[in-house]
Amino acid sequence: MSLSRKHFEAIADSIKNIRLAWSRRELEFDEQPFIDMVDDMCYMCRKDNPNFDRDKFIKACGFEDGLYPDEKDDSNLGEDKFYHIY
Repeated sequence: MSLSRKHFEAIADSIKNIRLAWSRRELEFDEQPFIDMVDDMCYMCRKDNPNFDRDKFIKACGFEDGLYPDEKDDSNLGEDKFYHIY
C-alpha cells in the first residue's frame, strides 16, 4: 500500500507541531535533527510514491524557506543532493 496525500499531510503536520513545541522551550534549539529527519522522510516518501512533492512536504513541515535557505539555488538539485543509506 502506498502512502497517500492524507498520510503525507498527517506526517508533515506532526513534524511541524513537534518542531514548534521544541522551539518554544527555553533551552537552546537545534534545528539540524529536524532538517535531517525531514530530508530522510522525503527520500522514503519519494521511494514509496513517485508523485510525492518534496517542496510541498518541506513547507508543510514548517520550513517555509526550505531546509537549506542559505543556499541560493538548490531547487534544481533535487534528490541527488543528498546521500541516503537506505
